[in-house]
Amino acid sequence: MTEEEKQLPEWNVGQNWLYTFITPQFGEDSARLVVAEIDNASGEYVFGILLEREVQCYVVINHNLFFG
Repeated sequence: MTEEEKQLPEWNVGQNWLYTFITPQFGEDSARLVVAEIDNASGEYVFGILLEREVQCYVVINHNLFFG
């Protein structure tokens, strides 16, 4: 791994990407994650799920514990 690859990413509020994962019960699925908030003091990011339908799957069914 190069020194550049070790650097923390710099994200902006609203930036989003597709996150794909596989669970035994539901198979392959994906969600679009979005940067919702940045705490400049601590350097921490708050992420959310971009689409309401995807949020419902994770909250109600809880089929991916990463979001649960």
